[in-house]
Amino acid sequence: MSSKVVAVAFGAEEVPELLTAARQYGNVTVLTGPEVDIGALRRFGAVAAYVAEDGFMDPRAAGHAVRRVCEEVGPELLLALSTKNSREAFTRASHSLGAPMFTDCLELTVEGGVVRASRLVLGGGYVATQETSGSPVFATLMPGRVTPSEAPSQVDLKVVELVTGGPTNGTVKEVRPVERSAVDLSRAEVVVSVGRGFKKKEDLKLAEELAKALGAELGCSRPIAGDLKWMPEDRHIGLSGKWVSPKLYVAVGISGQMQHIVGIRRSRVIVAINNDPSAPIHKEADYSVIADLYQFLPVLTEKLKEVKR
Repeated sequence: MSSKVVAVAFGAEEVPELLTAARQYGNVTVLTGPEVDIGALRRFGAVAAYVAEDGFMDPRAAGHAVRRVCEEVGPELLLALSTKNSREAFTRASHSLGAPMFTDCLELTVEGGVVRASRLVLGGGYVATQETSGSPVFATLMPGRVTPSEAPSQVDLKVVELVTGGPTNGTVKEVRPVERSAVDLSRAEVVVSVGRGFKKKEDLKLAEELAKALGAELGCSRPIAGDLKWMPEDRHIGLSGKWVSPKLYVAVGISGQMQHIVGIRRSRVIVAINNDPSAPIHKEADYSVIADLYQFLPVLTEKLKEVKR
């Protein structure tokens, strides 16, 4: 393949899926940070790697680094998994270059110089197919769309150290680290997710006990993480958060707006626990429990514990 692709990885965990996706479009050059294993880049098919300094995780600096690598490599396509960092960095770089950009792609094809993307629009209620021509084209791909696989053949990897630097269009007054969990919800087989039906943060213990009984990971709707800050942002499930595909998804106290439904539609079985019979989540659920979560969860958790005894 003669096409040039730059894959931008903002973390080691992104490498397998991102490079597997990028290989189908051409020869892959990776731009990433210093924590990524070079051996992994080689195993998943990269032919070259630009390793940026620690400041790469600042999307303003990353945007400058993306532009520099783009100018040096001359790719037809720049690809990243869709995250807050990648979307901001790509927006900055594509704007400075006057290049087109697709975000949150479900599918992406490149044929005859035309890049065609399938994307969710109107809050996730519809899928639109859009296309553009010319190069470079920036695109972010929704995580979980590609099954990682190592490259059938590997080559000697050219590694270039890159000083991020560059203008940041502003002055940093304060840096607040984002609270993160050590769980990848996109790979969880069972998920218990909480919403605004919980009256206070301490009450989430009810869901935590249920999750423990089910051997599940704990997720949440956007208000719980984004507005109330009761849980880390990487626990947020929905259109702008994680997309999950568990064998069992239990939605507790979640109304089920479209932005949330988009992130759970690949779940094999959905159980909704909500005392409002008109809540949209019931239309998406395989099983609905119309009950007060404060009364129902302790009973359900105890029954599950009894089964395990």
